[in-house]
Amino acid sequence: GFVTDEIAGDLDVAKLGEVLRALDKKLEWGGRFADFPASGVAGKWNVAWDNGEFSSVSADLVAKADDKETSPIRLDATYAGNVVTIRALETEGRKVSGTFDAETQGYALSEKMDGFRTESLAPWLKGVGVELPGSGVVSLEWEGKGNLLSNFHKGEILGFSGDWAWKETEGEAARTPLSAKGAKVVYDWPGNARVSGLVLETEGQTVKLDAGLAGNELTLEEFIWLDGEEELAKGKGKLPVPADFKEWKKFLEEDARPLDLTVVSETLPLAKLRPWVKGLERIGDKATGKVDLKISGILAAPEVDGLVEIRDVSVPERSELPTTDVTLNIKARDGRAEISAQAVAADYAPATLKAEMAFRPKKWAEETALLMAEEISGELDLPRIELSRFQSLIPGAEELGGVTEGKVVIGGTVGVPSVDGNLKLSGGKLRMKGTAVPPMDGIALEVKADLETVELNGGVANIAGGNLNIAGSLQLKNEAGDGLGKVDLSVKGDGLPVLRNDFVIIRANADLKLAGEIAAANLSGQIGIIDSVFYKDMDLIPIGKPFLGPSAAALPKVDTPENPGEVIPAPFDGWTVDVAVKTIDPILVRGNLGTGSVDVALRVGGTLGDPKPKGKVRVTDLVARLPFSTLRVKEGFLNFTPQTGFDPTLEIRGTAEPRPYRVQVYAYGKASDPQLVLTSEPPLPESEIMTLLATGTTTAGLENSQAASARATQLLVEEMRKGRFLFGKQLRPVLGLLDNVDFSLAESDPYASGSYTSATLKLSEKWFLSAGLGAQGDQRVLAIWRLRFR
Repeated sequence: GFVTDEIAGDLDVAKLGEVLRALDKKLEWGGRFADFPASGVAGKWNVAWDNGEFSSVSADLVAKADDKETSPIRLDATYAGNVVTIRALETEGRKVSGTFDAETQGYALSEKMDGFRTESLAPWLKGVGVELPGSGVVSLEWEGKGNLLSNFHKGEILGFSGDWAWKETEGEAARTPLSAKGAKVVYDWPGNARVSGLVLETEGQTVKLDAGLAGNELTLEEFIWLDGEEELAKGKGKLPVPADFKEWKKFLEEDARPLDLTVVSETLPLAKLRPWVKGLERIGDKATGKVDLKISGILAAPEVDGLVEIRDVSVPERSELPTTDVTLNIKARDGRAEISAQAVAADYAPATLKAEMAFRPKKWAEETALLMAEEISGELDLPRIELSRFQSLIPGAEELGGVTEGKVVIGGTVGVPSVDGNLKLSGGKLRMKGTAVPPMDGIALEVKADLETVELNGGVANIAGGNLNIAGSLQLKNEAGDGLGKVDLSVKGDGLPVLRNDFVIIRANADLKLAGEIAAANLSGQIGIIDSVFYKDMDLIPIGKPFLGPSAAALPKVDTPENPGEVIPAPFDGWTVDVAVKTIDPILVRGNLGTGSVDVALRVGGTLGDPKPKGKVRVTDLVARLPFSTLRVKEGFLNFTPQTGFDPTLEIRGTAEPRPYRVQVYAYGKASDPQLVLTSEPPLPESEIMTLLATGTTTAGLENSQAASARATQLLVEEMRKGRFLFGKQLRPVLGLLDNVDFSLAESDPYASGSYTSATLKLSEKWFLSAGLGAQGDQRVLAIWRLRFR
């Protein structure tokens, strides 16, 4: 038959990443090679037989990335007789060699690093799902042997040195690079290990450590923390450890060797810790800290005395916050453990914490369930605080008042703790500059909370004459346990100030309810508008400016919001809405031009992020006094639909009668782009109708200079009579008695030849009484009955 003793060949895979991703899909490895670098692998392989039986397989392969900064990886290895022999597993600055027995799980390996850059391997590691938190350069020599099955390991690390730079995180301060050197590690595991001469350095600070494990005892021979030559902290001690950690319960019960561990620091600036602890860069430079920790007794009954003192803590970015001192005491002995803490800010009463529980390590070791069943008790007392102290923290606050106080009671067991908290605010008040935020008095709030629910009750007794009450609860966990649960909140108010500016005042009663899962809650209820008014004085015809005559009829465009809820963040934008908005009392329209009322009947649906209004706003009995006539709108509508949103369509009709004409005004279209149609009887072009409304006559009537002067004088008289002049508002109640009287100066009389200065009193829709004085001094009194043909 066919006999061979060797097969050899060349391997060349140009797109290694694509091959691995294809295998990933077939074998369902979970997409672990999604970020594998563009690379290839090439080399030689050999399979050998001896008398027809498999003898060995060997390969010498090199994987190279397209990125030249990424180190190639070379593997030169042989598998024969259940033994893997690694002649070389090497990258830039690093080489591993040795043997591994696949059957006995024994190994003998050595490794050498000489300026090995972790960054050169980072793309390979990221390609298999491992991302380093920084980059470093390492040098060392290691030799070790052992067996994975029998858990025996023996080896030595020499010549260790390295530098490590942390990866910068967006929004966080950069962490200081760390250097290490001088360490010698010798281990014969289990049972013996020793670290000698380890030195860590960063920003001029040095930590020196010598520690060893021998004879079932961990010895801290030297721990020194230096800042230059200044000693910041030191420690030493001994702790017994079991020879076999699987037997740690028995060891804990039987070992009676004394514990002796002490870690003491001088009072030192917390700024010294910034190279080692993230976040301390926000703390002021004057803050100091001190640690004094002592552990004694025996393992079955240890005694712990710990003290942590932190002084002069401030936050430079928030200079208005008071400087604070914190003290923490821990004591555990004679079967009890106690914790006490106190936080004291300048000029404030202290906040205190006291808690205790049983301390029985031996019993806990025998039965872990006993630890979870231990009862715990404690209290956190929050000081009585005057809110007026924090007025400077609120921009624009003119006055802030009220008192807060609270307490948190801790109970239950270690396995099932209970926390009942209570925080009260009473006598609160707030005054802000300007009128955007109404003044509030009698603010009261009570918050009760445990580990499952937060309950809220409170309100404001006086908000610019209105009042508000809030009550409800929030579950802190949902059924899935991955977020907040259900919310049930009601808000009720009477006479609440909704909007107030120079020309509008809106007040409303509110009865709203928010209910459901926090991620998909529903806001329902109703808002009733009361005691509201729109008051604005306007000049249709500016006095003192030349009038050239309007060229076309037009209405001003209104800037309506496309989606007022788009600024609401998630998940609140997904809350559904079902709120009715209506007028309990019509909104009054008042001003120098006229009067009227507005009724609202809307229902807002959709979501908070995309509200959908539906309904109508009805304008009734709107009277607008023009210079020479009165525009009356008996009824008009602003129609809201979910399709048009908050850009309603207009449907408003009005009538004005500048003698001897009758003008019909029709406004339609969207509020953002309204259209206006003017018609008259007798018919006139729209530009002539605009001139008629503005001056009381057509352009033909202004061609005569004497008539134009008379119109200008009459316009001034009309402005004075209707209160649009200095002290006009004060005299308006008296002048308002003349609203039903039309005046004309030297006007061509439609009822006779010649011109008359006349006053006409409207008695009804058809009957008028007119008295006039002619240019020649003749006088007349007329009773006029008007008949209009349609």
